[in-house]
Amino acid sequence: MKRKILNVLILFVMVIGLTACGNNESGSNSILGKGLKTKDLSIDDFAWETKETHIDGKKTYAMTLTNNSEYDILGVEIDYEVKSSATQEELKVFDKFMSDHADWIDEDETAEDITLIGKRQKLVKNGESVSQIILYIGMGTSYWYDRPDETQFDLMEPETLQMLIVGKDNKVYVAYYEFDDKEWDLDEETRELNKWPNNELSKKVTKPQSEYLLVTSDEEDDDVDFTMYGCTKDYFKEYVETIKSAGFNVDAPEDYSTYFSAEDSDGNSISVTYDKDNDIMKVSTYAG
Repeated sequence: MKRKILNVLILFVMVIGLTACGNNESGSNSILGKGLKTKDLSIDDFAWETKETHIDGKKTYAMTLTNNSEYDILGVEIDYEVKSSATQEELKVFDKFMSDHADWIDEDETAEDITLIGKRQKLVKNGESVSQIILYIGMGTSYWYDRPDETQFDLMEPETLQMLIVGKDNKVYVAYYEFDDKEWDLDEETRELNKWPNNELSKKVTKPQSEYLLVTSDEEDDDVDFTMYGCTKDYFKEYVETIKSAGFNVDAPEDYSTYFSAEDSDGNSISVTYDKDNDIMKVSTYAG
């Protein structure tokens, strides 16, 4: 199986392209002196639990998180690390995993570098919960789709809880909670919700009607890429018909379920994907 590169918050990097890391200074980290600060966050506001359950007919460990904070969340990730008390004898329960993925594991990586990673990209408003965040076995900052058994899970402990949080300034922040330090940290860069780009293609692409619209392309890009959270199947179909009417009807399929792609007469292309499990619509465009 092809190795999945996580690279610390790949979920969030893919969503909003943030690369800079924040600095945590006595809980006062802020973005340009405004908006969300680490002192505004409390781990007690996020009730989470990881337990063994059945998903897709398989025993697995999965996390449920309830958002009791004042903020909306657009994504969550939990990372586990090997307990410092784990012995080499105990870590032999990962021997088969190490053997199965030997071609992808670096020579200097050992079972002590094993991680468990679970992530979900979904709108979770205040008072709402997100469940079935499945934990997969990883190595360092990479992961596969192997699920841990009870013996393997008991050797792990939570390391980092990471979330995309919508601040009261309507900006999206990447927040990290480190379980060892019991402290929050924030990335220095943010993205503003519902900020539509100003380029030629953006004038041809219909802007969805949503308060949870996150543009993932940069201002200087010719393309327009965005994610709409809290999207229904009916709205997905409505949006597709809207962009078809706007001119994206060249080579358009007559039937579509959760994916649509087409071009306009100028050779610009668009693809629209609907994720029914997470109520997300992703749109990517390419200038002709």
